[in-house]
Amino acid sequence: MSESNSVFIKTNVSISEVKICLEKIINCQLEKVNDVDWELYSTCLFGLDIALFEATDFEDDRELNLSQFNYLVSIEYLRGTFDIEYEFDWRRMASIVLGNIISKKLSCECLIVHNMESVVERFLPEN
Repeated sequence: MSESNSVFIKTNVSISEVKICLEKIINCQLEKVNDVDWELYSTCLFGLDIALFEATDFEDDRELNLSQFNYLVSIEYLRGTFDIEYEFDWRRMASIVLGNIISKKLSCECLIVHNMESVVERFLPEN
């Protein structure tokens, strides 16, 4: 099974505004993926596939109240890009850094989740 980290975002801004924010953070343009039935933006950067889309159809489970979040940034390792031994740490740190910066830039809550099973970190908007 492929492992992934996700940044769940709870905000009142549009997906376009989240996309612009994420592009500024990573200094890379997200391309619209046209062969899917939903709004999806993606890029490959530093050995990771980074994708942004609306977080729909997620159910609450234990500490994961995912139905409260409206956007998701998925972060997955691109196999063969670099030594697999670094994959876990790089994907984990990338998700934490992105979630932290998005939370600050959009003044919103971000929840970092590993494999849709466990919370890695939670960032709350600063007042």
